[in-house]
Amino acid sequence: MILSLLYTYLAAGIANMAPVFLKHLSFLDMPIDCGIIIHKKRLFGDHKTWRGFIGGVIAGTIFFLVQVYAAQYGILTSLLLTKDLGFGFLISVGALSGDLLDACIKRRLGIMEGKAFPPVDKIDYIIGAIVLGSGIYLPSWQDVLLLMVMLCTLTILVKYIGWKIGINQVSW
Repeated sequence: MILSLLYTYLAAGIANMAPVFLKHLSFLDMPIDCGIIIHKKRLFGDHKTWRGFIGGVIAGTIFFLVQVYAAQYGILTSLLLTKDLGFGFLISVGALSGDLLDACIKRRLGIMEGKAFPPVDKIDYIIGAIVLGSGIYLPSWQDVLLLMVMLCTLTILVKYIGWKIGINQVSW
């Protein structure tokens, strides 16, 4: 069950990581919040762009589509907890929406863009993915906790590796 949870929600992690790899593209490089200021603070900030959001949703959705396609041909069939294509889209949108909510909360608390807000920075996308995907696949509360621990650990590991090879500017 542990591998099935991780494999099923992996598309959310792909969606969450994709914006880092898209940052050098100029296409849709516009802040999602359009510069909106609430109580003298930006809503999300310049780092949250349409390019990253749309690109992340596309990347996560395509990844899930590949998983479903592979399952139809008997590859890792038993690991995928749902084969509903809408699930891949919803968890991708959820992951990036959770990240946006985190950015909004950080701005309200005076935490600057790119600064750490542990542990929220590591679980925001997971919570968003679970909430939006729950209409198609609803994990038990035990599975939610397990998923949060697994994906949080995986996120920390991937961020650290990205920092070591020069993709990420920070190690956390």
